[in-house]
Amino acid sequence: MLKQYVSILFFSLFCSSAGCSNIVKFAVDKTQPRGVQREGVVYYVGGAGPVGNIGSFDIPRGLRDAGFGGVVEVYPWQSWTHAGDQLNITRNREKAAELADQIQRFRRQNPDAPIHIVALSAGTGIATFALEYLPESTKVDNVAYLGCSMSAQHDMTRALRRVRGKLYVLHAPGDAVLSNLVWYTGTVDRKESRDGIAGLEGFHHISSPYPDTDAQYEKLVNVSYRNEFRDAGYDGGHVSATTKTFVQFYLAPALMDNDRRLVGNTRRAPYRSPFLANSRDTARRPEPRRSTASRDVVDPLRRPEPVVAETYPDGTTLNADAAPDAVENSAGQAEPAVAEDYAGDSAPQAWSGSDSGEAPADPVAAEPSSPEGIDG
Repeated sequence: MLKQYVSILFFSLFCSSAGCSNIVKFAVDKTQPRGVQREGVVYYVGGAGPVGNIGSFDIPRGLRDAGFGGVVEVYPWQSWTHAGDQLNITRNREKAAELADQIQRFRRQNPDAPIHIVALSAGTGIATFALEYLPESTKVDNVAYLGCSMSAQHDMTRALRRVRGKLYVLHAPGDAVLSNLVWYTGTVDRKESRDGIAGLEGFHHISSPYPDTDAQYEKLVNVSYRNEFRDAGYDGGHVSATTKTFVQFYLAPALMDNDRRLVGNTRRAPYRSPFLANSRDTARRPEPRRSTASRDVVDPLRRPEPVVAETYPDGTTLNADAAPDAVENSAGQAEPAVAEDYAGDSAPQAWSGSDSGEAPADPVAAEPSSPEGIDG
């Protein structure tokens, strides 16, 4: 992460204001494998200024390692200054209109492919304006906002009409950039920060003149920071949610219709895009292109549990070297294990680890992603 941050900053010092973001996009396109359009697209809209391009490398890598085989498009919209990108709403709306045109073009060329958006910081304003500019006949599937610098009071009704799935808003009260800098400059949609910043507390459910606001806000999922995110690299900072490991194990599964891990205790059935629902023919269903690098990454939620030797009152000992169907007695001779009778309907359940000490399969990853497989 630090190396990428320094590299992007180095680029920004030697690029013109109009071309810096384009150079980052060029570098990403040349270094990342190109996906297949029929498997979908993820538009990544970075934050303000040249350093706002952070995440342009980690997010595509995390998506690839999670099994996403579609295209990842880094959308270059930033100018030379961070403050200008945060405050110039006229230019931001122009860039949002250009993004909306790209989305419409992709939808015309790939009517069944899923479309997702991931936006960081001030880029969430670009993404929101772009959604509002889309015709209601053109919809995206899932959206994720990281470090959102928009007002918590912004009416999201029009934007949510263009979302078929969910809009996930990750917010953390310890975000120093939002609480110190944006608090004084104002939000990217040019509202007072005292009304609330979405990246600190999520979007508020507001009173709106639109009759469908309540129905549309059912798609909005505010995801508050949890300590478990730290193991995957997201420590509640402004840009740390773009870390490859967090993208791979939390963000990407939610975009691909399995949000149980990301939302935690929020019991919402994951959305399934029409692209997956209509792909009943195995010849039409694309196989995800999984990166071989993902095998070397340790899932932060699946830590192996050590096997501890247990000694029973009769002197027998069960340890990691014993066979699954035998125990060692005090004389060192193996005897078949005898099942004990318990009162009640069933014996108490306990995990019997393998000889290598590996943990059982991830219960989250093993669960079906359809709504029928999830409790309401």
